[in-house]
Amino acid sequence: MITVSVQCLGVFRELGDDFDVDVESRSVLAIRNAVSAHLVKLNRPDLDRVLRRSIFAEGDELLKDHIVIEGSTVSLLPPVAGG
Repeated sequence: MITVSVQCLGVFRELGDDFDVDVESRSVLAIRNAVSAHLVKLNRPDLDRVLRRSIFAEGDELLKDHIVIEGSTVSLLPPVAGG
């Protein structure tokens, strides 16, 4: 198991500044699934729905689900609207 720290931005800050999830691999899809399970465990289906439209980032790089991260920290960015 690998522990990944998820930094919370936007609406996810309701969970705190960050939280850890354990994953089998460093793929973004594995991290997304672990975050989803974490949100279900916290009884936050509202945030789980937002997660489906959110993107992860490592540093300045936005990550697609097939990407494997190099480090052990990602940022979770919810969708935003505005101009």
